Amino acid sequence: MLAPLASNLDRVEYYQIIPAVDHIACLWLLDLMDDQTAASLLRMTVDVAIYDRLIGRNVNTRLSDSTSIHNAINASETLRRSFDKDGMAAVDAFNSENRIPCILTHFAASAGPLFFMAFPEAHIIHHIRHPLDVVESNRHRGWGERFGVDPTSFGFTVEDAEGLEAPWFAVDSARAYAEMTPADRMIWMTLQIIRKNDAGLSNLNATLTSQVMTTTFEHLATTPMDELNRVAAWLGTDIPDTMPIVMMKERVPRELHTADRIKKAATLRELATPALFDELMAASAAYEKQWA
Repeated sequence: MLAPLASNLDRVEYYQIIPAVDHIACLWLLDLMDDQTAASLLRMTVDVAIYDRLIGRNVNTRLSDSTSIHNAINASETLRRSFDKDGMAAVDAFNSENRIPCILTHFAASAGPLFFMAFPEAHIIHHIRHPLDVVESNRHRGWGERFGVDPTSFGFTVEDAEGLEAPWFAVDSARAYAEMTPADRMIWMTLQIIRKNDAGLSNLNATLTSQVMTTTFEHLATTPMDELNRVAAWLGTDIPDTMPIVMMKERVPRELHTADRIKKAATLRELATPALFDELMAASAAYEKQWA
């Protein structure tokens, strides 16, 4: 929800998802790629994607995709670029307008040090959500059974020392992960990702920490203009008059009901092992205390 909203701010390019960016981050987090190699490859991958966008190349026009350029307020401007000159003329025009590229990645927090090695001036928006909602959302999308099975998931998997395939975050616990139920896998994954995100952010110095902003799904859903004003001010841009159109598409503002989360907790209590369920509830309580 944040990406379509934030990438429709003034001068912000409509967001892109680049699978290789996530894969490079995974390899680096697993110590399978050294700092220099990972940062160089990450920088080249993102630079090519930004250049392609600024000349109107490889633009996603699939209407049902959230990344479709047709969801951008300035879609016609982006599509028009395919008729303009390429090369440095396009780069200079892009830079003269102070355009802001926008890339969505799932690992900007956990691999924060790597992203800043590649892009020292980058601004990272770390968007988070209540752990209970994250677990249920991913469970309903089938992520407890898709890794290594569904060829369209493109989830990053690796083999452990015994040759057992597992998601990248479970490489040190592949057998235990394989024996979990789908519900337990989603809880365990969510808790692992929270820990890795916290570890990545804690490794940033004060200067880099100031280049990270945390937003929450709950605040964005219920008070979107407050959050968007905060993001826009931080990025040095403005909210366009057309933002209500984007907000309507993203169904914000909306009410979030505590009763819905109580039902999710009751469902997971029946599906999960007691120990993991208790860990999830502790993480949820900590989230609510910190982010209200």
